[in-house]
Amino acid sequence: AEMADMLSRLSSLVDLICETSHRVGEKQEWNARAETVCVTLIELVERETLELSCYFEDEETPDYELSANIHEAWSETGNTFELEELKYAVELIDFRQICYEVLISTDQWCPDTDILMDICQIDQGLLE
Repeated sequence: AEMADMLSRLSSLVDLICETSHRVGEKQEWNARAETVCVTLIELVERETLELSCYFEDEETPDYELSANIHEAWSETGNTFELEELKYAVELIDFRQICYEVLISTDQWCPDTDILMDICQIDQGLLE
């Protein structure tokens, strides 16, 4: 079941990246927040893929190196505190949660929150 969950999350992330690109095309607009959304979704794909390949190879997951893009994008949108947190987010669940918080702060660029909550495994009860 774990493998199916991982693949389903990756598939949802790719859908959200496509939707975001589509929205950029419709609005004919690109700004720091749109960039943060795209970069964060791609970072989640990278992190999930690392997890998936290690699971598949039956290896320990190595420390994840954040991309230069996420440093740049999150600094532009003022998410420097979250960026520091993300650097030390060893657990995948923490990594997802921090990304979720940044994504929902992007106003009109924020992807579908139900799908995001699902991908990032956010417990609705914690948000009430």
